[in-house]
Amino acid sequence: MGTEGNILENQLLDITSTPVDKPDMPGNAVSEVSLTIDVPELSVPKNELSVVEQDQSTENNENLRQQFEQAAKLGREFLAESRQREKKALAPYLNQRLFNPENIKTLRSREQYSSADVSAAKHASLALSLQAADQIVRATLPRQRAEQVLKPHILEEEVDSLGKIDGLLGSGFRRAQTMIKEGRIDEVAHNARQVKAYVNKTSIENIKMNDQQAVEWAQNVIQAAGKRVRQHRVKAKELWSQTRGGGQYQDPLYS
Repeated sequence: MGTEGNILENQLLDITSTPVDKPDMPGNAVSEVSLTIDVPELSVPKNELSVVEQDQSTENNENLRQQFEQAAKLGREFLAESRQREKKALAPYLNQRLFNPENIKTLRSREQYSSADVSAAKHASLALSLQAADQIVRATLPRQRAEQVLKPHILEEEVDSLGKIDGLLGSGFRRAQTMIKEGRIDEVAHNARQVKAYVNKTSIENIKMNDQQAVEWAQNVIQAAGKRVRQHRVKAKELWSQTRGGGQYQDPLYS
């Protein structure tokens, strides 16, 4: 057994110590094996992608809507105050029927908005500011009203309304000044020429004002309108303070 055990042990040693020739590796050289793993490409299903795009479109439209509403606010407030003054038979400074209907149409809300809509609303609001100022400057107040008297509550409404108009004119003036500082003089000038053309019932080509002249007209007409409104408001406020205890008084504001 000792001899047979030694023979078996030697055979095992020969097996474990003998190098094994691998196929494709001649000369027992070690070769590099590259491993390629196919990773499936991640993609959003079309139906989910359309939802994402729709959400982004809705969000963008909402942002534009808010910008549009802000841009249209000034012009709309002039129109609203004009309607209120006519309804309450206050001093005829504003006449809503004399405003350019194209500007009014531009300020109407819609379902879908674009940056062009926002820009158009800004220009329409400025144009309505200039139109309102021009109406105020041109307005001829009657020497005598039908009632020939003003009650205290009417004077109070006049004071409040004139204060609102003065504030709106100030906003219009600041908007024009901001555009000028931003180097958009040509835009302010174009608005001014459009208003002049509409008021004079002619084409914009017939308004012979260069940009500087048009801008100066815009600034001057707003300032002149504001001055007239403030003067009237002071008188109305003084009279109201005298009559708010009751009674009816002759209206000196139209004499």
